[in-house]
Amino acid sequence: MQRMTIASEEARRAIAHSVMMAPIGSRVSIGPAIKTRDQEELFHAMLNDIAKQASYLGSSWDVESWKRLIVDAWSKEDADMPRGRVIPALDGDGIVQLGIQTRSLSKERYSSLIEFTRAWCADNGVELSK
Repeated sequence: MQRMTIASEEARRAIAHSVMMAPIGSRVSIGPAIKTRDQEELFHAMLNDIAKQASYLGSSWDVESWKRLIVDAWSKEDADMPRGRVIPALDGDGIVQLGIQTRSLSKERYSSLIEFTRAWCADNGVELSK
């Protein structure tokens, strides 16, 4: 599968040409811009700061745990976001968390997540390095 971004009028023409040359039965999908690498790096820097400075339930948590906690809290602020769920494991031994995946968020949604995280940090005394 090939992904292309409409970054200029020249790119738009090249993409249109590719669509016109694609075999019948090919699939084409157009969607909003996905998050940028800069947004991802900023969010992960923020999570690192949170993991170093904050605690929850009397414990320190790693970056991945904080990511799940922050994304879950953020998702509750946006009525259009699907909610994460916790369900019993298939073998009945334990539980499985079905969460929201940030990898497919649009630039706009990722910006919202970053702003939510900034506000959370301000409210919880976390000083951000970036």
